[in-house]
Amino acid sequence: MALNYVRVSEVLLKVRNVEDTSGKACSGHKSWLAHWEWYAGTKATVCSKKDCQGSPVVGAHVVKAKLENDMDKSTQFIVPLCSMHNSSSVGTLKLRPNTVGVVASIA
Repeated sequence: MALNYVRVSEVLLKVRNVEDTSGKACSGHKSWLAHWEWYAGTKATVCSKKDCQGSPVVGAHVVKAKLENDMDKSTQFIVPLCSMHNSSSVGTLKLRPNTVGVVASIA
């Protein structure tokens, strides 16, 4: 059985938003946030960015940030983010400890 998620402390401490994913449909779920909630086994209650208290409105596509201006594009993960942090213009995001990142390619 393939691993469908990772905890931030294992892999995704710093991430970057993936550009041009707003048109990507999630097969099997009504939204990417619903996809995250299904595989994470919990309801999204707060933005995954460390120290943000915003309400999560999207399941954002993110990749592990290798360096400040570079990223590992091999695996995209979904994490709940508020509208302010769901943008490639915010740069590198530090996520909350124990945030679950769900693999985007599973459905």
